[in-house]
Amino acid sequence: LFHLPELQDVLVQTLLGYLQNGNNHLREKACKCIVQILALQYDPERRAALAKQVNEELGESRAFQIRRTFVTLCRKCAGVLAKDYFIETFYSTLLALGTDRVAQVRMEFAKALIDLKPYIESDPQKDFEIMDMIDRLKNDPDQDVADATENTDVVLLQERKTLSPKFAALEVEVQ
Repeated sequence: LFHLPELQDVLVQTLLGYLQNGNNHLREKACKCIVQILALQYDPERRAALAKQVNEELGESRAFQIRRTFVTLCRKCAGVLAKDYFIETFYSTLLALGTDRVAQVRMEFAKALIDLKPYIESDPQKDFEIMDMIDRLKNDPDQDVADATENTDVVLLQERKTLSPKFAALEVEVQ
């Protein structure tokens, strides 16, 4: 009755349409669905094609709302996708958005760090890059971005106690 790859193609295009034209609540739910599709996709070619499409259409979009949505999608990846896959696939595009020209994207990035840093902190190089980015954002010329980042390191210390063991257990489970 249904051929699953064709069904996925239609579903993914629908979800991407929601990301382009939906409100924030709809975008958040569509991001969650796309992350689940990436996590459960058994065909490496289809998974790579979807990840490439997400990076290009969201992470490199000209519209700041869509770039902000990419940050939300990355935030939803924490604890769902394997850390190594996330770093290999989305990390560099995400990190570039920490210096985005639009303050709202940088602010969303700062908020996302609370979920993402414990997820990737077992990689010392990435952990250092994230801490460097937090320091930069604390001194951002836009006061809203600086305010959003001000308590990030304190919150991260509190979250680390609960999230780091959870993400470490997930990595063992995935491998």
